[in-house]
Amino acid sequence: MEPKSGFDRNTIVALVLCGVIWFAWQNYLERKYPAAMHPTSAPTADQTTDQKAVAQQGASTPDHKAAVALMNKMSQDAPSSATPKGPEKSWSFDSPAWKVVVSSYGGRISEVVLKKYNGAEGEPLELVRKESPGLLVTHLDHDEPGSSIDFNIKEISQTEVELTGADGGKTIRKTLTLSPDRYSIDVKTEVSGQSNDVKALSFDMAAPAPKPVESQGIGSVFSQLFNSSNNSGQHRLAAAADIQEYFFSFVNKTERIPSTTTSRPERTFDQTFFASVGSRYFTTLVFNRSPQLPIAKAIPFGEFSLLRLTYPLSTDGSSSETHFTLYAGPKEISLLQQVDQSAGQVMDLGRFSWIAVPILKLMKLLFEVFKNWGVAIIALTILVRLVTAPFSLMSYRSMKAMQKIQPETAKIREKYKDNPTLMNQETMRLWKENKVNPMGGCLPILLQLPVFWALYTVLQNSIELYHAPFALWIRDLSLKDPYYVMPVLMGATMFVQQKMTPSTADPAQARMMAIMPVFLTLFMMSLPSGLTL
Repeated sequence: MEPKSGFDRNTIVALVLCGVIWFAWQNYLERKYPAAMHPTSAPTADQTTDQKAVAQQGASTPDHKAAVALMNKMSQDAPSSATPKGPEKSWSFDSPAWKVVVSSYGGRISEVVLKKYNGAEGEPLELVRKESPGLLVTHLDHDEPGSSIDFNIKEISQTEVELTGADGGKTIRKTLTLSPDRYSIDVKTEVSGQSNDVKALSFDMAAPAPKPVESQGIGSVFSQLFNSSNNSGQHRLAAAADIQEYFFSFVNKTERIPSTTTSRPERTFDQTFFASVGSRYFTTLVFNRSPQLPIAKAIPFGEFSLLRLTYPLSTDGSSSETHFTLYAGPKEISLLQQVDQSAGQVMDLGRFSWIAVPILKLMKLLFEVFKNWGVAIIALTILVRLVTAPFSLMSYRSMKAMQKIQPETAKIREKYKDNPTLMNQETMRLWKENKVNPMGGCLPILLQLPVFWALYTVLQNSIELYHAPFALWIRDLSLKDPYYVMPVLMGATMFVQQKMTPSTADPAQARMMAIMPVFLTLFMMSLPSGLTL
């Protein structure tokens, strides 16, 4: 009998399937991370001139003046009486957890600094940068981003401030009460006045794109899917760090919408319970506490992802009141659930969140024991393996039994190769006599997949791994291994496991399986190092 070719029907089918999976993955990345797949186009001459003008103005004035210029630019087309005229006034709140600066221009929060988290260069993380439009930009009855209202600021206490302003015949009184350690602000607003022409009160929240940082070096052959260069020659850290995301919870439904530098959605949701805009690890969330459910909008504005909350106002001349909670901090599920139990959904734990949440809690418990997130991940992986060990043992025994009868199966295939019906009948008889179920090897593996997928989403999205060191050269578990040692070790471990596991595959299929550790190693090279432990 002639030896089988390495490119028989099974091999060709396997190659086609690999190709389909690869192109499907490419398509998925194209839709979810368009900014990482395509370099940002060069700015036009007008844009360049405008950017230079703003830069020159910012160079000769304090940081908050650059924000004022941006506010004026945002408001230039808005149907308002005038832009703010007086000098900008501010009120600051400072605690060990965070710093918040409130501006009189638009009654906005012009700066939020999270002191317990670091930026790319080790500095305290600026969730809201001084040059951004800010949070809670307050305006009446116009659709353009920005505000012309100049608010008066009155400190009530160290944690409470009142802002009062007027526009369109209406008076706005806004009270902010800040939590020292929960990254939350209770916002109550009262709008009064005789004008019936003003029908809506809106609050704008802008999420700026993260500042680009230098690349960690030459990546793998798959790195271009996750790292891309901009026109200045800098490299973004990863697609996941260069993407903003909206989350909306409205009547009987939730929706998560990605927003990148090249693809910014414009969507409207009525009767919204809560909405957020943020990145993988941090978010700005607004949770309604008023009887009247607001309209929430996702609005593209330059480099910013804008979230707008709009409340209808009374048209009979009586005052209108609104009440909501603003959260501006990390996507830590325990902190989000302090706003409301349902707010934990903002953290993306995938389809198997009911498994992922206990895994996350267990990982935190292990960290309390070992005081190292890398060691906690290793211990968590071992525990998950122990839990799924019965399924793995079932699969191993089934494959061992199939391997034992493999010679007899081969004889049946050769003997009845011209009669497929009889070949199937004889094969079934052989399985029955030896009490072998071919699904016994696959089914236990399928039952484990939800657990391992939940583990993957936890390690991929947990704020706990942000800037968390492990050991030696691994100084941040949320970044890729700069020397690719962990992905290579993972691929080598997978290869050894393959050799130790019984197989019923023919030589051609075995050669295809041998490629999988190489493929997986290349794929994992650009993913966070916490995923490869």
